[in-house]
Amino acid sequence: MGLVFLLSCAPSDPFTPRMTSDVGSTPTVVAPIETPVPATGVNAGLRPITPELGLGLIANAWLVFLNEYVEQLDYTRLLAGAWNGFVAGLPPGVTVVDPPEFTGADPQADLNSFQTAYLAQAASLGATSPRQSAAAYDAIRGMVKEIGDCHTGFTTPAQLAEQNQRMDGTIRFAGIGIRIKRKSGEPAVVYELIEGGAAGKAGIKPGDALLKADGVDLSDMPLDEIAARIRGKEGSSVKLTIAHATDNKPRDIAINRVAISEAAVESRLVGNNRVAYIRMNSFSASAQGEALGAIGTMQAKATKGIVIDLRTNGGGDLNVFLSFLSKFLKDGPFGFEVGRKGDRIALGPDGTFVGTKVPMVVLVSDSTASAAELFSVAVQRYKVARVVGTKTAGCVGVASRFGLPDGSAVTVTTRKLIGPEGEPLNKVGVAPDEVVEVTRANMSDGKDPQLEKALSLLGA
Repeated sequence: MGLVFLLSCAPSDPFTPRMTSDVGSTPTVVAPIETPVPATGVNAGLRPITPELGLGLIANAWLVFLNEYVEQLDYTRLLAGAWNGFVAGLPPGVTVVDPPEFTGADPQADLNSFQTAYLAQAASLGATSPRQSAAAYDAIRGMVKEIGDCHTGFTTPAQLAEQNQRMDGTIRFAGIGIRIKRKSGEPAVVYELIEGGAAGKAGIKPGDALLKADGVDLSDMPLDEIAARIRGKEGSSVKLTIAHATDNKPRDIAINRVAISEAAVESRLVGNNRVAYIRMNSFSASAQGEALGAIGTMQAKATKGIVIDLRTNGGGDLNVFLSFLSKFLKDGPFGFEVGRKGDRIALGPDGTFVGTKVPMVVLVSDSTASAAELFSVAVQRYKVARVVGTKTAGCVGVASRFGLPDGSAVTVTTRKLIGPEGEPLNKVGVAPDEVVEVTRANMSDGKDPQLEKALSLLGA
């Protein structure tokens, strides 16, 4: 049987304005979060389809990745990734057929090889079953994993519907009010508490390690999935097994989920009221307006300097980023946007330069991503600010979303963002001028050595 390709080569749901890291996962995750738990098994909401339809979805996604990703991909590696993802999601006890063999000499022949093996294996899941949807989705996620780009991902029809409902306000999801992060080889920890959440009242503290959620081990779980398990309907509860930084003793805490509204910008005077502190969690039009307004309000007292905190900024609207950076940099380029064919567009000032009369420090972390990384490297390159913290996420690019025939979608990195000297940032990150770590003990004690370093540099 030959494959029928249903691919549309134009984005069915392109992001406008161009967003940077908003379409992919970012290292810092807030509960509630935009990414639901990935459906890797038979979940309610998965449509029953045939193996052939599942294969068509995989082929569509494969072609989108090959035709639209910003760099040329090895089609055999994508097919191998699809097979590995498919097999990894099979129910326990299922006998696995021989894997397909790929020569790399003929894409159609290799796709046919994948088709034969896939249909033979998928026959064990039922002729028309929700398991077939799950299998196809697992295969697509396998290709996403093979690409290994933070802006490239997959979203099920149910996830897309949920995101749309949250945006239009028809359903409300809630969390406990924590921001979490993880260092390699260590458990996820509570980075900070969010105002209005229930976590602090229930006994959760910054620096706490997250061990289990409702009895499910979190040790090897991605941050977005951990956050999605913590998130739920308003008024429901979740039981967390945590360990305080002071004793590392596991303890269970039941917490009710509440609706949380997090401010896009936080501002205050610090350093004996002589430094303006501005924390931006994203680059949006409202965030830019709030940030500039706060700087204007505090500038008379901020005689020692300004701190721009981008440690939890995952990017956002590329045009807003350019407008905001233009207030601090008169000349460019700030960086470059690079297409699949190598075409390069310089990103520069928009003529709204204001400048500052006091020195500036920018705070970054491994959760600083995309446009926030480009902001950091630009102020560093043009020496308008010192950058303090830890190396940034290395998650830099522009993505578009492409619809698949069943209502699911893939997001694909379609353009790169590189630094002002042409330096790569994606999967590389930005090294700060001053490296300052924050430990679990610091979090537990309420200390912020990165902000303290910034104030020291400003003489406050």
